[in-house]
Amino acid sequence: MKRALIFVHRWLGVALCLIFLLWFPSAIGIMYWDFPEVRTPHRVAHADPLDASTIKLSPAEAYATLGVND
Repeated sequence: MKRALIFVHRWLGVALCLIFLLWFPSAIGIMYWDFPEVRTPHRVAHADPLDASTIKLSPAEAYATLGVND
């Protein structure tokens, strides 16, 4: 049993080492690589249009349901 645990421990360590070997450089790359920015015209072009008939609350009623004290 002890030999089997040592064998599994050794090869599990090798497998995890390979995962970490890929993980750490990718994290360093992510630190210095800018995330692609979605600009307003692109975001609006793909947004679904709002249907005004489905609005059930006025802005004042919606704010009142938040329970925020001024």
